Amino acid sequence: MVFTCGRCNTRAVKGFSKQAYEHGVVLVDCPGCNARHLVADRMGWFGEKGDVASFLAERGEEVVRRGGEDALELTAEELAGWRGARGGEAAG
Repeated sequence: MVFTCGRCNTRAVKGFSKQAYEHGVVLVDCPGCNARHLVADRMGWFGEKGDVASFLAERGEEVVRRGGEDALELTAEELAGWRGARGGEAAG
C-alpha cells in the first residue's frame, strides 16, 4: 500500500497480507511522524468493522486503487529478500 500521512504528509509504502486485510486488523506506522493508521479492522476492535476505503468514504474521501501494470505484487519470499537487502528494515 502506498499512502500519504494525513498528519505530516510523508509518503510511505507498507506491506501486509491479503489475509490480514480481508479477515484481521491492519495498522501501519508513518515513518515520518510515527502516527499509527488503521487500514483494516475486520474484527471490530476499534469500532465499526471495515477497511480504509469504508473509513474514508464516511469522511467523504476515497481510496485510489491501481491495478494492472501499475501494481507491484511481491511474494512473502521476495519481500523477505528485499528486507534482508536493506539490512533487516522494512520498506517505508
